[in-house]
Amino acid sequence: MTYYHCTTDDLRQEIRRRGYIALSSHDVLAEWLQNDDEDRATEATTVANLSQPASSKVKRLRTAHGEVIAPSALIGEEVVYWTMNTFFPALQLFFKSGRSCTIDGGRLRDASVGLDPHLRFRLTDLTHEENGVVEHTVLPEKFRGPAPGIRIVAAEVAQRISIRVQPVMPTYIGCWTSLRPKAEILREMHQVVGLKLEGMQEMAYIWAKTDPSHHMAERLWGDVEVCGLRADIPRPLVTEPHHDAKSGARVEVVRKKSMIEKCRLPIKRCRRQDSVFGLSSLNLD
Repeated sequence: MTYYHCTTDDLRQEIRRRGYIALSSHDVLAEWLQNDDEDRATEATTVANLSQPASSKVKRLRTAHGEVIAPSALIGEEVVYWTMNTFFPALQLFFKSGRSCTIDGGRLRDASVGLDPHLRFRLTDLTHEENGVVEHTVLPEKFRGPAPGIRIVAAEVAQRISIRVQPVMPTYIGCWTSLRPKAEILREMHQVVGLKLEGMQEMAYIWAKTDPSHHMAERLWGDVEVCGLRADIPRPLVTEPHHDAKSGARVEVVRKKSMIEKCRLPIKRCRRQDSVFGLSSLNLD
């Protein structure tokens, strides 16, 4: 997010919330916040995670991926493969039991699903597909084992409070208005899904976020939901890298960018030629 249009007081308050001392100019503070977002991701933008009680009822909604279920149904399953944001804003988990589930974040326009750093770090031990690119497991061959899988030991739905930068409409005072862009730092509540995998010390969350370039969007963070367990979706096999692929090898399986290459048109040279009227004209070769 871009913080340059926020006031200095808002920047200092946000930096103090993150546990740092704000002693610098406006531009330095804005650049520091932006760099902190890139370095720590959701650890920097998250204000709080409010866990919902286990007894809270799950809304039985029907989505394109199945019926919404309680995250507790995932406890005990072993993740062996996962895909994210290839065709839909969703995280799809494939389990050793042959079943799969989809964590959907498509309720927000132009959204994409993301993972907290600790959860992403743990899941990179598995071969997975993200944004149309298959990444081979980063584990060396001697640590992979015959059937690698990561067991889910806890799961929950929570409400997260995250910050966002919201542009402020200019204020008109008679015939005069300030043309300088202004923005403020707001807090937004959105639903996230938490997973604690084998080998993790604490819960980490799955979230949805729209493109920050949509400045006037009503929401920046979206809600995610766990869709029903299904046994009719086989685990993708043809998309995996070759067996002799090195750790961390990447294979592009879906091209999401334009396949039309830019062609350069020949530039026609201009040649000056005198006309019969004594005036100058331009002819194209």
